[in-house]
Amino acid sequence: MPRRTSSMKQLSSMRLRFAAEEGLSFPEPFFWTTAFLDELRARDPDYRRHLLAGTIETFAAAPEKVRVVAEGDSWFNHPCIDEVMDWSKRMGYAPYRSDAPGRTLATMVREKVYLKLLVNADVKAVLLSGGGNDLINWNRPAGGGPTPILQNAKGSSTPADWINNPELVGACTRLQELLRTLIQDVRRERPRMPIIVHFYDRILPRTTGKYGYGPWLGNQMDAVGVPRDQQLRNGIAAILIDRANDMCKSVAAAEAATYVDLRGIVGTRWWDEIHPNDDAFYDIAKRLVHHIRVIRRQQRARRERRR
Repeated sequence: MPRRTSSMKQLSSMRLRFAAEEGLSFPEPFFWTTAFLDELRARDPDYRRHLLAGTIETFAAAPEKVRVVAEGDSWFNHPCIDEVMDWSKRMGYAPYRSDAPGRTLATMVREKVYLKLLVNADVKAVLLSGGGNDLINWNRPAGGGPTPILQNAKGSSTPADWINNPELVGACTRLQELLRTLIQDVRRERPRMPIIVHFYDRILPRTTGKYGYGPWLGNQMDAVGVPRDQQLRNGIAAILIDRANDMCKSVAAAEAATYVDLRGIVGTRWWDEIHPNDDAFYDIAKRLVHHIRVIRRQQRARRERRR
């Protein structure tokens, strides 16, 4: 199991110190909230350009490193945790990046930054981490109320009773449309480009506590009256995550992309409600990298057969 090196710890400390010097704070330890991102934009109008600056590293990376396009959210780009991209770079990969904390699949498809990165002829695969923010915040009212996917079930101990199924179907249908659009965008530019997609592992909505109770699902469950029963809350979240994974798998199969099922990897190794810790992210990165290697071996074998 990997452990953070002293240089990794120093980097996280530097990021947190910089945020403190700028008067910015992370609620709890590491939460990327809408208010935080709005404040960051106000202080730094070019923040997206700076978030993309990681791509510059790829231009200067050693030639033997495998170039990929990374489009995603905080599972690919988090300032204080060693997430998928941090580990994959140590595994021999160099990502052209349009990932950013809090990034939604809807924003990715609207901006289409991934198409700009595909002009690099050395790109060998596209990796996508998206949809979790869209799902958790589906149709949330402007005042910060809960997503209508959740409903008051008057104390029921059955997880499914707390789910408004038509709203969940609506959310997954929209995610399906967005994911299909992204894959088809890439296919038009690079028809044979391997595309690897995933959804979240089964997250654990917390009931209380430092490093746990965050702004994602736990507080929304409070708002609709879900008892603070961990097993019940886990069951509700599992329904959401499983349905989204089913959607992701279905779209990938229809569009000849590769779906990677990450459920069961994290277990209890979470920093907070939706972010795995460093070691869990290492295991996730290993699984994604494994699929890239398998695809590339298959491509080489097909080329050999054609000769």
